[in-house]
Amino acid sequence: MGKHKKTILFAAFFFFSNTSFSAENEMSYVFKNSSFNLTKACIEDIRAETSELSNVYVLNIAVKNNQECAEKLNTAIADNVGTEMSAFYNGILLNKSKIVGKFRTENGFRMTMNDQDLMNEILISYK
Repeated sequence: MGKHKKTILFAAFFFFSNTSFSAENEMSYVFKNSSFNLTKACIEDIRAETSELSNVYVLNIAVKNNQECAEKLNTAIADNVGTEMSAFYNGILLNKSKIVGKFRTENGFRMTMNDQDLMNEILISYK
């Protein structure tokens, strides 16, 4: 194996070993230097919404307004404005988006995905 391939493999191993992916049946939001696991205890409300776009499914999520839930996620978002945030469920990448500004997760936010079966699995796991 060439020197560059070893370096890339090491970098990938280092990144994934230091990234906190979600526990089973939890979503995880991964930022540049941190992550947040959205536990069932942190869900205030979660529901599906309709989308006018074909093959686009929408989750509306409101996070409980307390120090361990919304405050931690809000801080992670605020600290990472201008960078990317990746959302995972059971290690599956749901979406990746650029954070363009602060927002209050306790007020609810929308998350799009392109797999209806996976969206339904997420809904069931958080109910």
